Amino acid sequence: MSSGLLQHVERSAMPAQSPVLPASQRNLTPANDTVNVNSARLPSRRIRLSRSTIRELLKIADILLAIGITVPFLVLSGVGFLSATVYQILPFALIPMVAHWGLRASSAYQFLQKRSSVDHILATAYGSGLALAGLGLATKAFYGPEQSHWVISAIFFTWIGLNVLHGFTLILGRRLVKHGWLSENVVIVGATPNARRLIERNAKTRQLNIVGIFDDRLSRAPRDLDGAPLLGRLDDLFAWERLPEIDRIVVTVTSDARDRVRDM
Repeated sequence: MSSGLLQHVERSAMPAQSPVLPASQRNLTPANDTVNVNSARLPSRRIRLSRSTIRELLKIADILLAIGITVPFLVLSGVGFLSATVYQILPFALIPMVAHWGLRASSAYQFLQKRSSVDHILATAYGSGLALAGLGLATKAFYGPEQSHWVISAIFFTWIGLNVLHGFTLILGRRLVKHGWLSENVVIVGATPNARRLIERNAKTRQLNIVGIFDDRLSRAPRDLDGAPLLGRLDDLFAWERLPEIDRIVVTVTSDARDRVRDM
């Protein structure tokens, strides 16, 4: 089995012992005996980047953007790179660092979590805005009007650029998550009420691509659970050729099934 497969038990949301679905919610038709893994909802291709990696890339992009905007204003201010003192360059050099600190402090990089788009946009705006505004006020207090003008101009355009970049990344990231390109591929072991609750929550956040459900009690389980298909028994899961593409296995049934999954 591929070492990339994350064997994970959702202990906080999925108790070790979970009852089967009530009789009113069961599908007792013999058709459940003919389910197969070919009905799995696995994307044909996915971006092989974790969300944490994307956040780190965004941090790097923020710093590079801030530097790219600041340098032209430093040149236009008449401060020469070779002849300038640390005192003259300092406010320009602080712009990328201060902006990055403000974005981190406002949690603006948690853009793919369960968080509204408006909340993220506001976090980006005030996180970078307040930090850069403080730098602008300090520059105005300690530097002459001419250099302050160029520093504050660089600050303003850096703030605009960061908000545009984060807005674009947010829209792109949400679309990729919605279409399963950034979502973790997950299979559920056990067609239980807990599995149904997990599927219902995920329908709102789209953070997971729930491929399907495996359950040894096929005749007592529904053919699908809120759209997630029943794919087969545990033995079918263990023998599945696409198992290495699964990022997480969530076990919602007895400890026996959990032990079997852990021993894979």
